Amino acid sequence: MQASKLWRAVCREPGIRLVVWWVLALVALRSNVVAPVWATPSQTPVAPQASTALATPSPPPLQVHTGEVAPGETAYALLRQAGLSPADVLALRQAARSLYDVQHLRVGQRYRIEVSPENGVQRFVYEIDTERQLEVERQGEDWVAHLRPLVYQTRQRVVTGTISESLYTALTAQGETPGLVADLADIFAWDVDFHRDLRPGDAFRLLVEERARPGGDYRYHRILAAELVNGGRVLQAVYYPPEGKEGAYYWPDGRPMRRMFLRSPLRYTRITSRFSYRRFHPILKRYRPHLGIDYAAPVGTPVRSVGDGVVVWAGRKGGNGKMVQVRHNQVYSTYYLHLSRFAPGIRPGVRVHQGQVIGYVGATGLATGPHLCFRLTKNGKYLNPVRLTNIQAPPLPEAELPAFRAYAAQLLAKLAAPDTVP
Repeated sequence: MQASKLWRAVCREPGIRLVVWWVLALVALRSNVVAPVWATPSQTPVAPQASTALATPSPPPLQVHTGEVAPGETAYALLRQAGLSPADVLALRQAARSLYDVQHLRVGQRYRIEVSPENGVQRFVYEIDTERQLEVERQGEDWVAHLRPLVYQTRQRVVTGTISESLYTALTAQGETPGLVADLADIFAWDVDFHRDLRPGDAFRLLVEERARPGGDYRYHRILAAELVNGGRVLQAVYYPPEGKEGAYYWPDGRPMRRMFLRSPLRYTRITSRFSYRRFHPILKRYRPHLGIDYAAPVGTPVRSVGDGVVVWAGRKGGNGKMVQVRHNQVYSTYYLHLSRFAPGIRPGVRVHQGQVIGYVGATGLATGPHLCFRLTKNGKYLNPVRLTNIQAPPLPEAELPAFRAYAAQLLAKLAAPDTVP
């Protein structure tokens, strides 16, 4: 009690009280128990604290396997080599089947397989053709498939030349591809016989489109506009894609260049037997109708559908061997006989377009050698296929002609002035 009274008495003296507070403050600082009361938060020393949280490691990068399908190579083999289990290969195929059956990979087509070191195959990409690719990716325990358009960079250029020997020589001598030659011949096929009508001095001028995959080389894609001077005639054609439809070639006034059917299901042809109601059959050794045209060609030559339509038969049919029948509308059907094999995906119910390869020349059925027998029916009655060239294709709708003419004028202007082509 006496000590307490003495302490209160001492603390009443201002000078002594100040000394006591200084002593207490110095003791606190030395013992690191409290901070001086005058210190602001910014002046208060703070001991660094070690972080207890660990940084989340980034997943290892995917391993990417790319290549082109080799002869005899299958999707099963490629995916198994990448580490996918047989059950997952089957699941992947089932997921993609409604879009494309991966069992039918084509030689030379590109593919990509993306593999996680921890979780195995995550994605399979296959280029079906020059326009589409199939993508199948893992999502949890499932596989999900999509069809995607291929992405290209494009450019245009003008090709000109004069014919001295042949169209083929005039173009390939400049380093152009045989595909460009064939496309030009197809554009004017209904108006010019490129085997007989061309003369030395005839000339051509083409606006072509080239395209490249990102980082790749530019390659010929299609002819955008063409001019052919043949025996004094000036023929012009423009490629035009109507909205929502596949593109086609038209005269500058909007009339379609093509007829309803190609002249022939083969690009380069030699007729060995014509349409006849009485022909001596070389195998049966008797006279019977030959209700079609025979074209001689090596085994494996691509056979094209002469028009748009739906496949109604693709299989063996007696003496006709392997045959494809295409119904083009309610009136016309065409038949392709003695094939060696069918093109991938050709089966009943499949829609095909004019010029699409549907099979390959062979000698199946009653045939003495490789050739294609081609037939045409109108309302079920056989006609001479030579008449194909007289059947007109439908024209552009009247309402679309103004847009077409403006588009055609732009392309023909580029064709006439190559320096304006970027």
